[in-house]
Amino acid sequence: MKNRKRRHPSLWLGIMGVCLLTISLPAAALTVGDVEVKSKLNEPLKAVIPLTASDAELAKLEVKLGSADAFRRAGLEMDKSLYALKFRIIRDAKAPHILLTTEHSVREPMLEFVMTVRWARGRMLRQVALFLSP
Repeated sequence: MKNRKRRHPSLWLGIMGVCLLTISLPAAALTVGDVEVKSKLNEPLKAVIPLTASDAELAKLEVKLGSADAFRRAGLEMDKSLYALKFRIIRDAKAPHILLTTEHSVREPMLEFVMTVRWARGRMLRQVALFLSP
């Protein structure tokens, strides 16, 4: 009378393994947040752009001003003053971000440009508009 159905332990182990992997895998997509301008008009620019990225993505991350073609496709004029923009990646474990600065004062109340973000698995063009208050 021991006519019970046999359970397959390997099937259950497989299902449990998939569930654990699904729960423990972090999101692997690099995201670029909204710009927070920390300076004012007629001051050297300081702005912060938060990043959400894995350690591997941050290790291979590069950020720079977009190409003339990227500006053209975005419908923006590439002003010579934009070459003064400096992009620096701050690889802080708690709050990774792009630090955007200039050495000299910014005299225009609005800066609009395209930046290129590259990492090991991809590339992103991002149109950015900065508004500087007096």
